[in-house]
Amino acid sequence: MTAGTEYVIPLEWEAVCSTCQRTSDRFVQLLRTAPDAHAAVPGLDWTVAEVAAHVVSLTARYVPFVQGQGNAFYASMPEMNAQELDALSALSLDELADRLERGTASLLSLCPSGRSPARFFDLESDCTLAIALYVEELLVHGLDVARAVGTSWSISNDEAVIAISGLTVPLPKFVDQESAGGLNATYEFRLRGGPTCAMTVADRAVTFSPGPARNADCRISADPVAFLLTGADRESQWKALFTGKMLAFGRKPWLALRFKKLFVKA
Repeated sequence: MTAGTEYVIPLEWEAVCSTCQRTSDRFVQLLRTAPDAHAAVPGLDWTVAEVAAHVVSLTARYVPFVQGQGNAFYASMPEMNAQELDALSALSLDELADRLERGTASLLSLCPSGRSPARFFDLESDCTLAIALYVEELLVHGLDVARAVGTSWSISNDEAVIAISGLTVPLPKFVDQESAGGLNATYEFRLRGGPTCAMTVADRAVTFSPGPARNADCRISADPVAFLLTGADRESQWKALFTGKMLAFGRKPWLALRFKKLFVKA
C-alpha cells in the first residue's frame, strides 16, 4: 500500500503502473483497428473519435495532477470536456492513437514513484491515485469504443478493483446534495475475490472506510467488474442484480438502488 494517500482499498504502485501501460496499449491498438471514427457510442452523445479525443485529452489534464499542481474542481466537467475535444477534433484515429501512446508514456515518466505527491484538482493525493483514476478512464472508455465498433474489450477483476479503489478517494467530492438529503445509512461493499469496504452517508456527506461495517444497513456482494460498470452507467443495475453479479442484503437491501444516485455525474 502506498504511504502518500490513505486508501480504503489498498493499491500497489507496481500493479497500477503496469495495468495503466497494458490498458493504454490495448486502447491504442483498438483505435488503430477501429473501422469507423464516426460510429456512435452506445449510451453516450459521442462518436468513437470523440471518445478517443477525450481519453487523449486526459493525458494532458493529468500532467499537473501528477506534478502536484491540481486546481480547484472545475465548475462544469462537460464544459471542460467540450473545450478539450475542440482542440483535437481534426485528428484521425491513427493520430489520436499516436498521441495516446506518447501521452501515457509521458504521464508515467512524470511519476518517479507511487508515493510522489499529486493533486487531483484540489485533493491532496499521490501518483498512485492519479494513475488509478486514469486507468478507470481507459477501462470504461475502451469498452465504449469496443461496443461502438463491435469488438471485444475485457476487464479483469484486478483491473476493476484498481479503478474502484481510485474512485473511492474523490467520490466524496461528488455527492449529490439533494439525493443524499435525509439519508443516514451505512453500506458495506464486498468485492468478490477481493477486498471489503464501507461507506457511511450522514448529513449529506459520504465517507469511505476500510474493512467490513459492523452495523451496515445495506450489504452488497458484487462482481468487481459489474460493480465498476454499473457505477459508470455502462451496465444496468437491475441486470446485475437479476443475473447474480450483484446481491443486496441486510436490514435495508433496497438502499442498493439508491447508492448510485448519491453522486453527481462528473
